[in-house]
Amino acid sequence: MEKKRVYWIDIAKSVAILGVVLQHARGWAYSTDVIYRSLIFAVGLFVMLGGYNITNSYIRNKKAGVAKRLLGMILPYIFATLIYCIYSGEITDIKAVLMHLIHFDAMAPLYYVAVYSQLVIITPALLFILNKCNEGTAALKALKYSGAWVLILLVCYLTTNFTGVPGIIIGGGNLFAGPWLMFWFAGMCMAMLLTARYKADFSERGKKIATAVFAISMVLLLLWHYFIALKGMGDGMPALFNSDQVPLTWAHAAEVLLIFAWFYSSSALFDDKRMSVLGFLGRHSLYIFMFHVLFLEIYVSHFFNFLLNRVGRLNTIVFLIFIVACPIVFEAVVKRIADMVNLKITLQ
Repeated sequence: MEKKRVYWIDIAKSVAILGVVLQHARGWAYSTDVIYRSLIFAVGLFVMLGGYNITNSYIRNKKAGVAKRLLGMILPYIFATLIYCIYSGEITDIKAVLMHLIHFDAMAPLYYVAVYSQLVIITPALLFILNKCNEGTAALKALKYSGAWVLILLVCYLTTNFTGVPGIIIGGGNLFAGPWLMFWFAGMCMAMLLTARYKADFSERGKKIATAVFAISMVLLLLWHYFIALKGMGDGMPALFNSDQVPLTWAHAAEVLLIFAWFYSSSALFDDKRMSVLGFLGRHSLYIFMFHVLFLEIYVSHFFNFLLNRVGRLNTIVFLIFIVACPIVFEAVVKRIADMVNLKITLQ
């Protein structure tokens, strides 16, 4: 079946990747806690979108494509680690390179590869559970889904508190990614229940429901931002499942769900294809995720102080453009080289 582009997901990923970039730019592009508190949702939203996407693919094609997805993440990861080791001068130290590859620690965001890999590997089992949940009457389905969530939350608690791989951080060191499993499964459930509809597929009743969800989630997000981000009422809340790695609280988990609901419901009300330009960064989020910290380090080490002394606040804008645009250019170069290699092989 031909794959349709889901534009609202691209737009949501654009927002998420900007959140990730700005999180890592704290201290260079800004220093206020309000901005940082407003960005903590970013990785949670990425994980939830990942669960939604893989289940959406399963619904369309009757397969999740586990091996293909792992390859699609692992190969750029190896490449990113090698590039970092060239920049850091460690490329000749085979042991150091291998340690970086094993621990996903060459650059800060690379832990996500460990998170994503674990979640993709466990996805067939989660799909089996969801398929079983969809059998039977409506009441039985509700009971099964409730039981599945109890199981998932129990697994999240146990893996977060009683498993760990030394050297792998931010949930990637926990079996099945610890707390992140909850967001992945939430995305999978949303795909199963909503079946990734486009605007044209919404009935009139569905559009009315989507309008209500859009409005309610908008109001709740504004209230969340006021009380949690501006007023700091979430400060001091315990992390999910008492995690010592993932800084998200249950308040942040609620924010991730609200943002997802807002984006999904917006696709029923607006022509997201017309707004596809807003998804540009989302379509390049893998390379931005993999490489933005490297370019941040290059910029800070070689350009930051020089420009700051001359252009002041403009440096922040130049800085953010640099660390977002460079990975996109880098991706284009890599793909061009790959195309040339494939062409050469074809000609031979």
